[in-house]
Amino acid sequence: AGFQSGDEFRWLSRVSYRTKELQDAYPNRGFGKNERNNWETLSALQGIRELLERTLATYDWGQNFVAGNLVCKPVVDETNRQLAAVARQYNDNLTSLMIENQLRDSDRSRRWSKEVVDHSRSASNDKVLKEWLNKWMPLAIPAIEGYCSLLPDSNKASEAALSGIENFHKTLWID
Repeated sequence: AGFQSGDEFRWLSRVSYRTKELQDAYPNRGFGKNERNNWETLSALQGIRELLERTLATYDWGQNFVAGNLVCKPVVDETNRQLAAVARQYNDNLTSLMIENQLRDSDRSRRWSKEVVDHSRSASNDKVLKEWLNKWMPLAIPAIEGYCSLLPDSNKASEAALSGIENFHKTLWID
């Protein structure tokens, strides 16, 4: 969990630096100026916004772990994986490489999340964890579909992202 926190702070720093680089290189494109407005009003982002904000407002540790590490973070990781593919397609190698590097850190997050699930296994915990996963996964679909709809030339991006999450869940004991 400590490594994941560090990974997330490092990713936040990279995004901040990259935003500033893009702002300097393309001053008329609005980098670093319209993000909050887009986050709050752009219909394609409302699914991911709802998922993230509901996760942040979940105070039960166990449910927050399921929502955050088994649903929300994989949604962000898999949509970023799709963004990396589009970046590569458009010869934006820096963005692609940055995301791919971050996804290596996400692999570590998935490993420790699986270990937490394995450690907590019992008949009663299995039932509760599955209920929470079933509660949160329906929020993942509009989050993925909305975000991926913004990616150019990515007809199958949302299916690929959802498949990535399903494959992660298959590595867990959860059906």
